[in-house]
Amino acid sequence: VFSFITMLYTGKRFTDPTSGFQLLDKSVLLYLSKGDNYPLDYPDANIIMLLHKNKFTVVETPVRMYERLSGKSMHSGLKPILYVLRMLLSIVMVIIRRD
Repeated sequence: VFSFITMLYTGKRFTDPTSGFQLLDKSVLLYLSKGDNYPLDYPDANIIMLLHKNKFTVVETPVRMYERLSGKSMHSGLKPILYVLRMLLSIVMVIIRRD
């Protein structure tokens, strides 16, 4: 769902806009550090869309991810539903926000 929304907004295909694994250059880091530009909870599809909206170049680069060997997933119980709702709200805020 978030890949599709991100593609509609940016015109680019992102296979996993929800990984939160992001590499940022200095100009992006400076922009995100100002005011309320960086979300306190989930920096995922919403950040890709925000950066695109503000004319930053956003690209996806493959990385190797490893399966968890121990610990508990943050996506258990009702948390995935809450995540989807919060991310949808965050995306709406990016779209309607004026800079």
